[in-house]
Amino acid sequence: ANLTDPSTLVIRSHTSSACMQPLEQSVPTGCKANISDDKYYIDVDLTKYNREEGWKFDVKSETFQARHWAVVQPCGALGCPGDDCGDSTGATVWICRDKPDGSNTCADYGLYRNAISVESFKPSSIQSGLSIIYKGSSNRNSHIRVQCNWTGSPGELVFSDNLDITSGGISLYAFTKDVCV
Repeated sequence: ANLTDPSTLVIRSHTSSACMQPLEQSVPTGCKANISDDKYYIDVDLTKYNREEGWKFDVKSETFQARHWAVVQPCGALGCPGDDCGDSTGATVWICRDKPDGSNTCADYGLYRNAISVESFKPSSIQSGLSIIYKGSSNRNSHIRVQCNWTGSPGELVFSDNLDITSGGISLYAFTKDVCV
């Protein structure tokens, strides 16, 4: 400690507890599900689709003027993939756009801490694929429809570049052999 003047005492200290630490995050509810109908059964484990940097792909919509891209981690947290993500951290779905100045901004459409819902796209038949619903902040939710792709490899997702804007957020489309029945 140093007394710099009669009214100021400067105290310096070092401790590792003041350093940035990665957050321990548990797996959100809904990453694993058993979906069935009268004839078929699909055992879903979204964690097997996680990648270190997530699944990054360009997306297009009638309303977009600038380049937009998505980053999806089916059941895991991804930090901000762009230059500016506002106050959001740890999302499962990010939608980003390029700005005229060369930077980009991203918004969460599925926060990792929120529950994930996996269900049959059509309740009467799982042959139509699955719906994965992520809840983001500020009513920005995402719905990913996962459909059969017989030519794909197990554990692989192929995302379409189509993005639909809905009243509750966005819809994305993915394909995998793992939901084929």
